[in-house]
Amino acid sequence: MCVNDWCWDGDLRRDAAAALLAGYRQVRPLTDADREAVLIEVPAAAVRFTITRITDVYLAKVDNPDKDFRAFLARCDTWRGPALGELSSLL
Repeated sequence: MCVNDWCWDGDLRRDAAAALLAGYRQVRPLTDADREAVLIEVPAAAVRFTITRITDVYLAKVDNPDKDFRAFLARCDTWRGPALGELSSLL
């Protein structure tokens, strides 16, 4: 999930994602199962946050521009493209 938040500025910040994952690997190396899971869980987290923001903010008509669901929807679109392969190469 951190990749969807800390490594994003309107698009994936590959440098930040690389640093985040490198730091994590210094504490705990990733197993093959971890690497496979990351490629499922990161896009799934973007979907989950999109849905939550639609239901809890947009449909509830809560005035909070910082919680616009479209920001996470853009992440979902990004993960459907080559960015997921790029993330895979960082693992």
